[in-house]
Amino acid sequence: MKTPTEDTPKTRRSVAEDTRRRAAIADIHRMKALLGLTDDAYRQMLSGWGVDSSALMTDAQLAELRTRLHDLTDPRTSRTGRVSRKHGSEMVLWRRRVYAVVGQWLHAMGYPPTAQAIRTTVCRATHADSFNSVSLSQLKQVYHSWCRKRDMAVEADVILTLRNVNLN
Repeated sequence: MKTPTEDTPKTRRSVAEDTRRRAAIADIHRMKALLGLTDDAYRQMLSGWGVDSSALMTDAQLAELRTRLHDLTDPRTSRTGRVSRKHGSEMVLWRRRVYAVVGQWLHAMGYPPTAQAIRTTVCRATHADSFNSVSLSQLKQVYHSWCRKRDMAVEADVILTLRNVNLN
């Protein structure tokens, strides 16, 4: 295994190349966390390239690692490496539905329906680390349960409004 101080050629990179490289490494670490890889498992994966840190990889190796991790994290990717358009569009559809219904519920409850609030609510409901890691079946469950919650909140608001009108 190489360490940062031994046998690494010092080359000057442009700012754009350096920024692109940092973004690739950050993306790799994001996918590592999404997959739940331990540091030992991650280091073992990197040992296939003869390094123990992604910072020591060449740009081509980073691109290859990034592609492999993306294939593992993207549920739409089939064994052939092609993305199923039906599954992808269905996920987008259900994410939009969930956004709408949870936003309506938050509004009915008096909370601001911001994107962050909606994502946080869905992640808490599904025990997911990120909104994009919520599966299709979980999105459907959240949608249907929040439809019921939204309807109950609206009914309660109507009852309270009628009660206030009748008292006045």
